[in-house]
Amino acid sequence: MKKTSFYFVLLFAIAQTAAAQNNKTAVKTMIDKLLRYEVEIDFKQTPCLTIGVLMQDSTYTFHYGSLELDKKSPAPNDKTEFEIGSVTKVFTATLLAQAVTEGKIKLTDTVEKYLPKGYKLPEFNNQPIRFLDLATHTAGLPKFPYNIGNKEDGFNNLYKNYTADDERAFLSTYRLRTAPFDKYNYSHLSYDILAQALVTIYKAGSYEALLQEKIGKPLGLTDTRINLDSLQKLRLPKGHSMIGQPVAAWEFRSFEGSLGLKSTVTDLLHWTRLQFDTPTDFRASLVLARTAQHKADKEGIETALGWHSVAIMKKFPNVIVHSGVTDGFRCYTAFVPETRTAVVILSNSERPLNGLGGLILQMLNYNWKLPKKK
Repeated sequence: MKKTSFYFVLLFAIAQTAAAQNNKTAVKTMIDKLLRYEVEIDFKQTPCLTIGVLMQDSTYTFHYGSLELDKKSPAPNDKTEFEIGSVTKVFTATLLAQAVTEGKIKLTDTVEKYLPKGYKLPEFNNQPIRFLDLATHTAGLPKFPYNIGNKEDGFNNLYKNYTADDERAFLSTYRLRTAPFDKYNYSHLSYDILAQALVTIYKAGSYEALLQEKIGKPLGLTDTRINLDSLQKLRLPKGHSMIGQPVAAWEFRSFEGSLGLKSTVTDLLHWTRLQFDTPTDFRASLVLARTAQHKADKEGIETALGWHSVAIMKKFPNVIVHSGVTDGFRCYTAFVPETRTAVVILSNSERPLNGLGGLILQMLNYNWKLPKKK
């Protein structure tokens, strides 16, 4: 990535103009220059990008490239569906926060007693795994169960045949190497267990049914789903691997609450706006979900419930962020509640975004400076 001070000065001036005028053209100029001079995303390898921006009360979306590498395909739009990978976790963690604020459980409750019959979670020196440990990636569980590769269906379909029985078999033999809430170790497995416990707590038919009941329908997130309907499927483009090859969408028999959601820039911008303009019924759970609980694995980063809280500058508020990647898609979403700014980026390519989301948020926030009080 180039570190060209001239362009950062230019982008800083553009960002000031955009903030003063709420001007979509100025914001697009800023993003265009970042794409060209800083992150250098190659649209010969990355078919398309969709970028959503929130600036105080204004919402903008921008679309780049085409849905296929042939350039003859249409460009993405506000209703294009993308796999969002691990950004799914912030929705699952918000369901957990709702269960806590509704008084159904406590973060410090032992998880095992809320799991379906047959689940036995490992302990460390008689210390059981709690909800807080799963949600902050500190339960001591690995990223994946070690037996998951045995059930992979062809190429790039890791979850299609992996069942709850397979997971129970793995957990029955796994031994924790660290105590719960000791060390941060990012874990897809932790969130699959968490999702199953939440389904049991709410007596829901499935994770998706629970998500729709508690979040999707009340908040109007109509396109944030695991299983798309026939019309939504038409809006889901093919994902592309690191080398630009088309790949099939992931299928799930497990890990839905960890990696399984698909969504649109419209839904995700609405989701981030709700972090600023929160309905009364959801205020406590959304605030709890983004409240830092434990240090992560890098300096200046803490893990909340699902979200990560990143310290940027001493006098600047933390950025709340999560990203996701599947075998054919990438997603980045981040926001700063105190400045009412947010960025959502979606791509149908596994190739990295080269820090684009952070750079856009940096420019929207005057190079990480708080706006002057009126």
